Amino acid sequence: YRYYERIDPIFGIDINGKSGNFVKVFKVDNELRASIITDIDHCVTRGAAPETALDRFIAFTDERDADLTVSLGDNLSHRLGDCSKHYREDLPFIVSKLNRTKSPNHWVLGDHDIASSDVSYDFWLETTAQKKTFYSFDEKNTHIVILNTITGGEPLVRRDILTFFRT
Repeated sequence: YRYYERIDPIFGIDINGKSGNFVKVFKVDNELRASIITDIDHCVTRGAAPETALDRFIAFTDERDADLTVSLGDNLSHRLGDCSKHYREDLPFIVSKLNRTKSPNHWVLGDHDIASSDVSYDFWLETTAQKKTFYSFDEKNTHIVILNTITGGEPLVRRDILTFFRT
């Protein structure tokens, strides 16, 4: 909130021309270094994500002393072709690779990461060591929100809503 009233952003934009809806970017003293990756779409039968590319990402993250790493989802191609048969190999491969970064990892559930079933949802939670698919935390001067906007299928929607109201 201490930046809300500041008038010296590096960049700013009013959303839909409304001065009350805006995005402002400020330079801060205690900068957050985040390393972000998405859409790996690993599947052994579709030309797996090259290990060398993942190794370069990990090296880049560590060289820059990232405070955290966020995977924005679609780490595998669970819903594409016969990739659904291999998710028990594909997801652990990606998680074990990205967990090699020096920084803590945070996982956003992508629409290709589960098959709208309790079994694949539970497997994703267990493999990524997440208690739930939405949470928030503070890192340096930043409040970070991890959201689940893709949980498909009635059983999972109801389950997430119940989990939300119990926390």
